[in-house]
Amino acid sequence: MAVAAVPAAKAPVAAVPVPVTTAVAEIATTVAPATTVPIVAPVATQAPATTVPATIAPTTVATTIATTIATTIAPAAPPTTLAPLSGGSFASSVTVVPAGPRLSLSGAATINVDEQSLSGSLSGRIGVQAPDPSGSYRIDATLTVQLESGAIDIRIAGYATSPDAYIAGEAPTNLDMSGVFRASGATGQLAQSGNANGSLSGGALTLTLSN
Repeated sequence: MAVAAVPAAKAPVAAVPVPVTTAVAEIATTVAPATTVPIVAPVATQAPATTVPATIAPTTVATTIATTIATTIAPAAPPTTLAPLSGGSFASSVTVVPAGPRLSLSGAATINVDEQSLSGSLSGRIGVQAPDPSGSYRIDATLTVQLESGAIDIRIAGYATSPDAYIAGEAPTNLDMSGVFRASGATGQLAQSGNANGSLSGGALTLTLSN
């Protein structure tokens, strides 16, 4: 009996390597890339931007406040020049008591200096000498005005005329006066010296004082 011959085993077919570049190209050609569809998000309403102030250092704040307070409440610097002393007017309703060649005066008084009006009381006297041939009397007056701020002493020297008939040894009670004055005491802005003009008539004494 004949034995059939056993075919010889086939050798395995060796795999042929495919270049990577070619493989990628084939895949890219075969599978089309997916189309990207943009997604549009709804536009949100934005609140207006808020400006956040920069942080101020505490030291800066304290310095600024201190400077502001000091500038606000600091007393004003004194003026380099003071307002000049000026004259004023003087009015008094007085009781006149003749005492020989002198007149004693007392009553209420008001002194006006610039726009100020000061009230007080007056006391004093006016010495009247006999008239000269022209009918002019030599006068010497000392007046004290007591104000709330203090006393003002006014001394007047000058001359006066009178409508009254002259009686020897007696001072007339109505006088038109002019001369010079000096003031001392609580004079304030009242000039301390200058010219004085005024009158004593019917118990009213008025004077204008000017420097």
